Amino acid sequence: MWLRYSQGWRKHDSQHFCLTLLAFTPSVFALLVDISPDDVISVSEIDAPVVIDGRLDDAVWQNLPEYDEFSVTDPDTLVKPSHETRVRLFYNDEGLYLGILMRQPKETLIARLSSRDNREIKRDNINLTLDTSGEGRYGYWFGINLGDTQMDGTLLPERQFSNDWDGAWRGATTPLEDGWSAEMFIPWGIVSMPKVEGERRIGLYMSRFVAYLDERWGWPALPSTVPKFISALQSITVRNVDPKQQYSVFPSMGITSDGIDNDVQYRAGADFFWRPTTNLQLTATINPDFGIAESDDVVINLSATETFFPEKGFSSLRGKRSSLRRLEQTPVARESVIEAPLTRWSIRAALVVSPCCQYWARVNRFVQKMKFSQRTCLAL
Repeated sequence: MWLRYSQGWRKHDSQHFCLTLLAFTPSVFALLVDISPDDVISVSEIDAPVVIDGRLDDAVWQNLPEYDEFSVTDPDTLVKPSHETRVRLFYNDEGLYLGILMRQPKETLIARLSSRDNREIKRDNINLTLDTSGEGRYGYWFGINLGDTQMDGTLLPERQFSNDWDGAWRGATTPLEDGWSAEMFIPWGIVSMPKVEGERRIGLYMSRFVAYLDERWGWPALPSTVPKFISALQSITVRNVDPKQQYSVFPSMGITSDGIDNDVQYRAGADFFWRPTTNLQLTATINPDFGIAESDDVVINLSATETFFPEKGFSSLRGKRSSLRRLEQTPVARESVIEAPLTRWSIRAALVVSPCCQYWARVNRFVQKMKFSQRTCLAL
């Protein structure tokens, strides 16, 4: 072990990792810990209140060790990043807490507001991936952008990311004079995990995107050119963390207005989800609202390969790790086929937002008369 004080270096023992004592603020000292890829981090269990506001000013953050093991993974250079990214974490019975301090010039910060799970916008963000199975079988990923827009989803081996899952977790960010900071709280009750007695192993991966450099930094260093991912995450351990019973209720309400018939319809419903154990989930729905499901994109398929579309129904996706719905291609010899899935719910939704109400009403009546329930194929 190596400790760095103001007087210089002093050898403490012969272990292969080093501890560096650095000033975090003029009055508070933080402990920067250097670890090797094979080290296992034992996360501290602390029962302390934390306000998730993006500011690392809660007392619990001040005495926790910091980790800065990031490398540049995109582009795949694996060099040390040009700015520091310091991670602190602890847990309690409720969930896992993370505080991240990210240094960079203030004038280079890029924050853009968007809808949830939008990963196409170039902006500063920090991401967390957890292998809650402890064996590289499944996991979850969480991301918070500068500006507090959240991203999340599920992960399957080795690098099958999906953003169809939305979890009830909290995160916040705050710009600083020398960068920005973020706080994240992941409740144990929103993730699946096997029953384990005593110590539980969890895989951890963190990545930071620096927009002005167009670089992604990762810890551990697992660029896309490496075949392994979920099976090679940083190991952390927690104790006495048991799977939680998960239950959720999602109410919905919709209003449909017909401009021609002067007809207004109201509907209300709810989706119920209950996971009593890690191996069982019960799903129920009352008067499901299919209007909240995102419609499929129009695809021009000229090949002999079937077109696959992901399942987007809310009640079907909740808690599901992998789901694909196959749309069989209608055989039309030597003809182009445009697959345009249209439902009466999506057309009714268009009635509300489209200025051309009369046009959409006629289309809606046509679809009802033809009894198209799932999709329509238009042959050119």
